[in-house]
Formats: sequence, structure tokens, C-alpha cells
Amino acid sequence: MMISAGYAGALEGSVARGTVHWAGYVLDRETGDRYDTADAGPGLLTVDRVLLADAKAAAGRTFGAGMVDMEAAAVAGAARGLKVPFRAVKAITDAVGDGLPDISAFVGPQGQFLERAYIAHLLARPWLLPQAIQMGRRSAVCSRLLAQELEKAIRAAQP
Repeated sequence: MMISAGYAGALEGSVARGTVHWAGYVLDRETGDRYDTADAGPGLLTVDRVLLADAKAAAGRTFGAGMVDMEAAAVAGAARGLKVPFRAVKAITDAVGDGLPDISAFVGPQGQFLERAYIAHLLARPWLLPQAIQMGRRSAVCSRLLAQELEKAIRAAQP
């Protein structure tokens, strides 16, 4: 079993900030590949960059998915290649209408977050700090919820 676990944004109003969902399928926006799961949750769209509020709403309408992330399709593709079952569980850090900081300039070539560069960016623009702090707090809450959900899944899978 391979599981993609992490954060996602909401693409529709029924997927609320601060909730955790097992994806019913994952759709790769770039390739169009669809990866179905055994779960009955909302669809998960994988994209190659952070979507801002207007783009999230448009993506939700266009692709019919309820959540968006940047990695689940790659994990699903690896699972398919290895012929192992795949699931995706995501904690929702931002609602469909929430504004997000554009952090695309702070994502490295392998998808890693360039933390020091982002901190330097924020220190030079202190008016951006409240939004960054709020996102950090949301992420902390979602991390706890995600850990609890994973613990439940592990316990349920044990003989």
C-alpha cells in the first residue's frame, strides 16, 4: 500500500478548511491521468504550482475535483508502476476562496520549499507576515488532524 499524505486546498465549498479527506480519485492536470482509489471521498487534482483563489475556483469547476495538491499524482503513478494499492489523504489548509501567498518563487526544482529565501522575502515585506503566520497556524492544526487520521488508518490495517 502506498499513501500520499499531506496538505491540500479546497476547490469547492463542501470541502472545509481544517478537515481531512481520503480522495476518491487523483487527477493529474498536466497529463490527464486519473488514478482511482477504494475511498469514496472528493476528487483530488494535482497541479504543478500553488493555485491562488480565482484559479482554485476555476479549477474546481473545470475538473470537478474537490481538493488540490502538488504531489499525489506522482505518488499514484509510482504505485501504479509497482502494482500496489494507492490511497491519498489530505488535510485542507485553505478554503476555496482563501487568498494564499504566491510562494512559487520559493519552490526549488525538486519541489522543496526554499525556507530561508522565503523568510528573507517576508522580512523585507513585513505587511505579508500576518498572512504567513495565519497559514503556519492552519498548517499546524492540519498536521495534527492528518497524524490522527493516519494513526486510525494504521490501527485499522493491523491484524
